[in-house]
Amino acid sequence: MGALREVSSETQAILTTHSPDLVDQVDLKKDSLLVVQSHEGASQIARVDPASAEAISERRYTSGDLLRLDQLQPDRSHIEDQTLLLPFAEPV
Repeated sequence: MGALREVSSETQAILTTHSPDLVDQVDLKKDSLLVVQSHEGASQIARVDPASAEAISERRYTSGDLLRLDQLQPDRSHIEDQTLLLPFAEPV
């Protein structure tokens, strides 16, 4: 975490993790937290859904708590707006 904090003070850092403990150690702005899920073989990335964002901002749960409970969900409206790029897919 020390190295990550040091690097992120000088440049943008992107971290992916499955660790709720690590997510809780990072002071995240709610707009910088993204959720990744797999759907029909494609990765979908979106901001957290409004219910999760509200629970975090009201300090009812931490991001790690929601991840532990499998309740950290992507905002479906953002996913619907995305164009998914599948590896090795034929160009449209």
